[in-house]
Amino acid sequence: MTGNHDVAAPAASCVIVVFGAPAAADGRPSATLRRRLDAARRAAVMFPDARIIVTGGAVASALPEARLMFDVLVQAGVSPARVVVEDLARTTLDSAHRVAHLLTAPERRGGVVIVTSGYHVPRCRLCLRMSGLRAVTAITPVHERRAMGALAWSRASLRELVAIPWNCLRAIERGRSWE
Repeated sequence: MTGNHDVAAPAASCVIVVFGAPAAADGRPSATLRRRLDAARRAAVMFPDARIIVTGGAVASALPEARLMFDVLVQAGVSPARVVVEDLARTTLDSAHRVAHLLTAPERRGGVVIVTSGYHVPRCRLCLRMSGLRAVTAITPVHERRAMGALAWSRASLRELVAIPWNCLRAIERGRSWE
């Protein structure tokens, strides 16, 4: 398994969006977040001219997920000038909406490269679409299902099945369009 979910060939002006995952209570990356950051480093190499937006607020710890992701990516050699921190979003839908406001016109046209867990990709695509953005491909952690184990993967996938209609209802409630 390559960890890539191709939809279309990303344009040179694409932007990489790394969706957060809760950090451990002590502020260290959780196993899920570490896997997503590994995928983010791969995406940064695959798309060397793309700006990278890390998104996620303080959900499970006092440190916003995006700030932690910024630190880890920079320590791994990604130029801090490439990374934009969006550290207020507390949900996937909120992340997509906030990211939409950060993109330049060429990035909007070039599309979004999603970096997240495999089970999270469908909801991220939907939330980005509801925020007026087009996902062109997804980079996911390699061998994630094996690393998580069947039970944890099944739980995470089931959570996504519930979260998708919930996010649709929230988007309608907030007056967000599908365009």
